[in-house]
Amino acid sequence: MKRVFAALLLTLALAGLLAACAPPTPEPVVITITANDIFWSQNEVTVTAGQEVTFRIHNEGVLDHDFAIDELDVHLHILPGEIGEVTVMFPEAGTLEFYCSVPGHIDAGMFGTILVTEGED
Repeated sequence: MKRVFAALLLTLALAGLLAACAPPTPEPVVITITANDIFWSQNEVTVTAGQEVTFRIHNEGVLDHDFAIDELDVHLHILPGEIGEVTVMFPEAGTLEFYCSVPGHIDAGMFGTILVTEGED
């Protein structure tokens, strides 16, 4: 009985040590962008490949806006005065575009760049 108890304690201790050695889970990234009439509060963001990113879009304008990233099949419609969120993961490094697809808005400058950098191995 003492051996079983000792083996159980040893197993629990080893499990605790292994958990402590595991790499930490990355903090979720939240990027807040404000949509106004007719511009974004920022036109360039940088994220890391493989990390979950939540885009929080505030529509402070009087017009409807949306937030689109074609490569990730993202299309988020945001009414005036509202906040929309979408969470995505960028699978690989590269450059993507985000934009507002409301007719005439991209031509007026409502687009930006997402720079996806290599994740740490």
